Amino acid sequence: MKQSGTRAGSASSAADEVHDVAGIEPGSVRRFVTAFVALSAGLLVVGGIGRLVVFDTAVGHAEADLVGWIADHRVGLLDTVATVGSTLTDTWTVIGVLVGAVTILVSAGHSRSAGVMLAGVALELSVFLTAGAIVDRGRPDVEALHSVPATPSFPSGHVAVAVVLYGSLVRIASSLGEAGRTSGRTSGRTSGRTSGRTSGRSPAGVRIIPAGITVVIALSRVYEGVHFPTDVVAGAALGVGASWGASYTAGSADRASLARREDRA
Repeated sequence: MKQSGTRAGSASSAADEVHDVAGIEPGSVRRFVTAFVALSAGLLVVGGIGRLVVFDTAVGHAEADLVGWIADHRVGLLDTVATVGSTLTDTWTVIGVLVGAVTILVSAGHSRSAGVMLAGVALELSVFLTAGAIVDRGRPDVEALHSVPATPSFPSGHVAVAVVLYGSLVRIASSLGEAGRTSGRTSGRTSGRTSGRTSGRSPAGVRIIPAGITVVIALSRVYEGVHFPTDVVAGAALGVGASWGASYTAGSADRASLARREDRA
């Protein structure tokens, strides 16, 4: 009986270690699904309201007129700026940034942060495809600057993933920097030095980077003639929601991991 209990305890401990390293908890999957359902339902409600009072009304016609006017008054310099802006969240750019960031984080022992990034992008993409297919808003009827994506116009996936991807990078960098400052202050108090107070410090203005990138991409997508203004606003809202959903998904894992460590202690 004692040996059986010991084996069970060892198996439980081993499973806990796997969960700690991978950052995956049974509750995390449930929370991810909950976040997906909540975000999809919310975006579908917004899309339904849009169909009733925006897309095919005077507001929608005004949007179409604005996009058409912009398309008729494009200039070379802004064409280049818009092209570069959209490239920041093209499919291959997102894949490259995500794979690179996740690889670095996992290699440095921050697998949970990597998991949050992956969850955020996965949540954004799944909700974007689901809601977009159901709402099914057509693209602006103008000559696009470049090729037009096969997906519907609402919401803007480029804008949504910009919020999730670049926002996650800044939040993770800030979190790791704060951890470094805390460790430095503790070390400084122990050794009598104060140099740790500036360890890991980053400019406060760095937090505006994801907002700035999102604005540039949103304006670029409208300028290129592939989205209406309300599409990029909905995309930004989806990005914020997906970022929350990723944090919500990881929250249970963080608490459960902490509880297990306390139990083992």
